[in-house]
Amino acid sequence: SSETHDSAPAHVCSRADKFLQKYRLDLEGMDQIWLLMDVDRWGSRNLAQAHQHARERGYQLAISNPSFEIWLLFHLSTDVSGIRNCSDCEERIRQILGSYNKSNLDIRPYTDDSIRDAISRARETCPNPSAWPITTGTCVYLLMEQILPSRRVYA
Repeated sequence: SSETHDSAPAHVCSRADKFLQKYRLDLEGMDQIWLLMDVDRWGSRNLAQAHQHARERGYQLAISNPSFEIWLLFHLSTDVSGIRNCSDCEERIRQILGSYNKSNLDIRPYTDDSIRDAISRARETCPNPSAWPITTGTCVYLLMEQILPSRRVYA
């Protein structure tokens, strides 16, 4: 069953719990744990359980619909029409860049300017940081806002 897969939400939550204990992180202080998950892989029921787990533990959640690749596509285009699944995202990226290899990502197209664009585009698709995009979109911008320089040039 796919629910026993290592990237299933329950397993991701369990690994986060172990990481929290092993490294004695202080989620009340400066430490954060982020869980990144995809809608197309796990569905609403599994994501709702992960969302509840994350809220109880103080973890941050960044869910993408349909998949993380929508975040990459937002670096390149405002047009996400017709995107139904991860394969659609990958194909659109290939159309724009000429190639795409998820296991050997060419980072050259993902510039500071494109990151700013992606954050702006993604923010529109996930206006409620405590939920996830019901349609095509991603909340990964929330994580990016945390790890980018604090001078907020990306806002």
